[in-house]
Parts: sequence; C-alpha cells; structure tokens
Amino acid sequence: MKAALRSRQEPRRVSNGVIIAAMLLSLCVLSIVKARYCSTPF
Repeated sequence: MKAALRSRQEPRRVSNGVIIAAMLLSLCVLSIVKARYCSTPF
C-alpha cells in the first residue's frame, strides 16, 4: 500500500510541473500575440 501511495504522488508532481509549464507557455504566447497585434509595448 505504501508503495502504491508513493507511485500515486509521483505523477501528481509531474502533472503540477506540466501545468506550471503550460501556464508559462500561455503567458509567453499571449505576450507575443499582443506584441504582434499591438504595436505599442505594455
């Protein structure tokens, strides 16, 4: 049971990292799109 709980916690950490990476990527994409469509910087 302990091993199963440990194996369950590992994918959760990976998923959290993927979610954080996706958020950073989305922010970068939004900034690039805004820079392209809006000539004025932030």
